[in-house]
Amino acid sequence: MVSSSEEVDLELFEKNYDMNSPVLAKHWEEVVDHLHGSCPIARSEVGEGYWVLNRREDIRQAVLEPSAFSSGTGFAPNRPQGMPYFVPVESDPPFHTQLRSTLQPFLAPPVVREYESAIREPARDLVASFADRREIEAVWDFANELPGLGFCVTVAGMTHEDLSFMQKRFEIGMLGPLDERAAAMQEAFGRMEQYMLQRRDEAPRGDVIDAILALDFEGFDWESKVMTLTTLTLGGIGTTGYVIASALHFLATHAEERRALMNDPTAWETAIEEFLRFFPSSPHDGRRLTEPKTIGGVDFAEGDYVVIHFGAANRDPSVFDSPEQLGISRALPNRHMTFGYGIHRCLGSHLARLEIRVALEEFLKAFPDYGVPQGFEPEYQISNTRVIERLPLLLNGADRA
Repeated sequence: MVSSSEEVDLELFEKNYDMNSPVLAKHWEEVVDHLHGSCPIARSEVGEGYWVLNRREDIRQAVLEPSAFSSGTGFAPNRPQGMPYFVPVESDPPFHTQLRSTLQPFLAPPVVREYESAIREPARDLVASFADRREIEAVWDFANELPGLGFCVTVAGMTHEDLSFMQKRFEIGMLGPLDERAAAMQEAFGRMEQYMLQRRDEAPRGDVIDAILALDFEGFDWESKVMTLTTLTLGGIGTTGYVIASALHFLATHAEERRALMNDPTAWETAIEEFLRFFPSSPHDGRRLTEPKTIGGVDFAEGDYVVIHFGAANRDPSVFDSPEQLGISRALPNRHMTFGYGIHRCLGSHLARLEIRVALEEFLKAFPDYGVPQGFEPEYQISNTRVIERLPLLLNGADRA
């Protein structure tokens, strides 16, 4: 753990950016703002070494050339041995194109709108279960629970037991000790394979699982089918939960903004886009160069690994006025890159927005005057994803911050 009084050498991150560093987890905003001012393309000497693109325009240029900036070798540098590959995220065209075109209809806006009642009902059940409690741990009791139910149960038809198992394995697989991540992901893969085998023997339901099972093209084998569901589940559990938890913390400590949202339902759209910008849940995404390229004045060689820092793009002062400030009324369109950009833009973005809105609406409706304990400061973990570790919320008691 990093002491809150610790002097942070921000210049160190210019030449040795470590995306798994606890110092970065605690001081991420300071580091990003410093890099924008001093070193928009940073370097890391961790493991094989990698570059870090921070400016929105440099990132846009890179991701719009997927043939040169390949996703096929993985979204994280220094990949642990035995870590399975996550398709379609860690794949390139034409494989990626064919698979994404099959999945897209199941998460398109008209379909997602039909999920609202199926997501709002468990949201109301969750907040109702807190009615007699003075305090909850909002990350696991609510913020991560609802998106998991949204995708795993509503979209993919899994059980709550499947969800609980996957949540624990994904936490270790993405943020645990480096030598434990691959094994945790393999366990998640095994659980998904059991579910896919079960569904293969059942009558079709006409959902995304049936579409994956029926898909047949060169290179898309059984392992790819299982990993496709694993990847969708991974994206559907923790990342949206981070935005919900962070927004709940912000609103707990900013009463004026909380009242504004409660009194004006039309304000939700701009607020949610700003929460997404300010709390990017998947800030780092990697690519490997298949040919020499020059971006932002830096010459990259074939084989170089580049981390696309979507989170930093959200704080680019050439794009956003006062990017270090969260403003729930920031004008639309909000050009954040929280869902990525280009061909790998998040398939579940429409579902995530719905889950965030429903979660915050129902929580504020049930507990309009909630708060955090005196002196509480959130702590974070970071890797490809960034998460808040815990969020105690006081619902019906005193001693609020």
